[in-house]
Amino acid sequence: MLKESQIKEEIIIKFFMENPTFFISEISREISIPKSTIQRYLKKNENLLIESENRTIKEQLAINKNTGKVKGGLNSFKNNDVIKDENGKFVGSTKSVNPGDKEEEKLNDIKLICTFYLENPTFTIKEISNYFCDLNMYTEDYVYDCLTNSRVANVMGKEAAKKIREQLERNRYTFLRKIGSEEIGIILELANLTDIEKEIISLRIENNISLEKIGELFSLSKTSIIKIENRALDKIINAKKEINNVK
Repeated sequence: MLKESQIKEEIIIKFFMENPTFFISEISREISIPKSTIQRYLKKNENLLIESENRTIKEQLAINKNTGKVKGGLNSFKNNDVIKDENGKFVGSTKSVNPGDKEEEKLNDIKLICTFYLENPTFTIKEISNYFCDLNMYTEDYVYDCLTNSRVANVMGKEAAKKIREQLERNRYTFLRKIGSEEIGIILELANLTDIEKEIISLRIENNISLEKIGELFSLSKTSIIKIENRALDKIINAKKEINNVK
């Protein structure tokens, strides 16, 4: 049986191979493993080849580091006001966004998205995002974050928060009941799931294992399992659509 450290190493390497442009901090958020642990195992396996990019992990990390510097510079420019002296010479910068305003904006977003979801309970995360994207507002990740945010209970009330959690859980599997047993094998094959996505979907559908239990099996948080599961379900939905289009 694999040790916990070996399982974590395997998860990290697999995730990076499948998402080579992700920064260390993004990987940490996705799989809920500390950045220091991720860096250690990527360093240990730095000579492994990422076939999709035709470069080693070490080479990809160097590219990501440079990309991060550029991105950081752009974000700094965007979020800070330039300070100039009386001669117009640049002397520094200051934050342009008030932290209090940012928090208030987040709470307003949570209220808006949660209210919309309660009024449209059959909408998927993608459909909610698409609706708001027409208004240039929210991405799928942001919609999901707002619906599952720890502040939902304070913003919407405990009963509404519970209703939202239960509806999210139901909606994830409603479409699966519509798939015939003869088609499920073909659909899963066309979905091109990663190994960890296949295992999680299998445990959820065939064995009805809870998210918490799966998290324990993979040494990951419930949030990470949900994110992986959502990616897998999106692939399955798209595969189902492809089959229907062929028919």
